[in-house]
Parts: sequence; C-alpha cells; structure tokens
Amino acid sequence: MRYLMEIEYDGTFYSGWQVQPHEITIQGEVEDALKILFKKNIGITGSGRTDAGVHARKQFAHFDCEHIDDLIHIQKSLNGILPRDISIRKIRNVKKDFHTRYSAKFRTYKYFFTNEKPAILTGHLYYWPYSFNIEHLKDAFPLFLGKKDYSSFAKKAEEKNAIVNIVDLDIKRKYSIYIFEITGDHFLHGMVRSIMGTLLLYEREKIKKKDIIKIFKGKNRELAGPSVPPNGLVLWDVKY
Repeated sequence: MRYLMEIEYDGTFYSGWQVQPHEITIQGEVEDALKILFKKNIGITGSGRTDAGVHARKQFAHFDCEHIDDLIHIQKSLNGILPRDISIRKIRNVKKDFHTRYSAKFRTYKYFFTNEKPAILTGHLYYWPYSFNIEHLKDAFPLFLGKKDYSSFAKKAEEKNAIVNIVDLDIKRKYSIYIFEITGDHFLHGMVRSIMGTLLLYEREKIKKKDIIKIFKGKNRELAGPSVPPNGLVLWDVKY
C-alpha cells in the first residue's frame, strides 16, 4: 500500500530535506520515526528538496508499507516521536502509481522579508534595510513568466530539466512584512532565492530589465543576483 503524508516543518536547525551522511535532515527524522513505529526501515520520497534553513507549510512525501487500519493513530504516534519543529499534518492512502514528485503539477513558494528591523520572527524573515517600491518590483515580473531556461538561477547545472514554467508571481505587504509568491511546475536548486536576490537588485535600480534578459540568455549562475538567506523561504503548497 502507498501512503501520502502532508508535512510541516521549521527548517532552521536542519541541513535541508534530503538525507545526508552525518547531517540532521527532515527526511532523516521522519524515516527514523517510521522505523521506531514500524520496527523496520521505511524510506520516504518527497515532492522536492528544500535547502538548509528553508521551511515548509506543505511538504508531501509518500511511503510504502502494509495496510494501515488507523491512519489517525499513526499520525499521532509519529508526531509523538518527531521533534517539535516537524509535524505530520495528514496521512492518506493513494494509488500505487502516485508519486509525490512526478505527480505534482505545480509548487508554490513564499518568501517573507521586511525593511523594518525585526526583533522577533528573525528566524523566518529576511531583513532588507532599504526603501521598497512594490510597483517597481512588479514591473520585472513578466520577464520571469512562462517557460524559460533557468540555468542562471540554479546553484549547479541541471541541463536535463532547466526549463521551468513559472505560471504566477505576486508580492503583497501585510503590516511591515513583504510576501513574495512564486508558482511553477518545478524549481531548480536554489532558484527561488536567486530570483528574489535578482529582483531586489532590480528594485534598487542596480540592474535593468535588459540586464535580466541577458542573465537568462547567459545561462551562467554568476550573472544573476546573490541568493537571499534561506530563513525567509517557505514551501507553501504543492498541487496534484
């Protein structure tokens, strides 16, 4: 039987989602909890990888095991084993051919930042100490929409799947917090943070639209803006 978990986590103290030797990761903690509960190794497959320090409101992962009679009991038991900053929100049965990564149609990330120095929530906000014009930033959004080669915005070359379809971009302000939202069919390693860093350069008029066009054409990570810190980034949702 195949089961789908909806997972929420604060990534502050983890080396990202994916299991790594000698590192504490979200995937590793969930697999350890499953092993304690089921008394055997059970691997999980996530909808995507989040970097060290990145959070998730809705990460999804599937696993295979024998029939489970009481999914609510399993959910509560896992949450009793897992650290406080990882929560299993739901578990449900899915078809055997369902795959959390390959069955996903769209993923949405949100990036939270402020230009007013915060005293609290610093682990979940990037402090950008400059004046900020939302409408000016939005002027650059059309350059990122549609299917494009995002090699210049990836940490490492991913030639097989560097074409990404971005279907929506938005930014809003709530109180003193700016919320940047981006939705696409998939994302390359470090892509959202480098897009955000590039957009912030544009907002400060350090680069122009023609420069962003050159960044895309160059297919070179050194051309794009610096990556913003991971603490403001949240995997917000995955649509199937």
